[in-house]
Amino acid sequence: MRLFVLILLPAILSCGSEQSTDQQQPSVVSSNRETAVQTALQFVNDYVAYNDSAGVRASSVDWLFAQPNVTETFKQKLKEAVEAAQVEESGLDADPIINAQDFPEQGFEFDSCDSAAKFIVVRAIGQPEFKVTVKVIEQQGKFWLDGCGEIVK
Repeated sequence: MRLFVLILLPAILSCGSEQSTDQQQPSVVSSNRETAVQTALQFVNDYVAYNDSAGVRASSVDWLFAQPNVTETFKQKLKEAVEAAQVEESGLDADPIINAQDFPEQGFEFDSCDSAAKFIVVRAIGQPEFKVTVKVIEQQGKFWLDGCGEIVK
């Protein structure tokens, strides 16, 4: 839990200090950014933990489809990318969710976000050059993962 708080603290300070053009009150915008960053970090770190606990790489499609806060668009784009790689018989060169072959041993921490906190960049702990972009959207007061790694467009 301490690690999670240490990881989240820079996100809170960084995102909360940016100027916003939103019409919402500053405290609401800041709270939404904090929640979006927390949602992104929880997602990527849960994915890393899942793959670590599986011993071998588990199906990213199966894992993603089991997540309650992932949009149908993200699920379908990942499924299509995996199926396309299978048809080509080339397979995937990298895990499409983290856009890499190897998972970071210590997980991810916050790096940066855009002013709306829609695109959140996380970096591997101890490997600052290893960055992944996570797309988070808010719909009806709930935050949803709408893309990550290769599937962020």
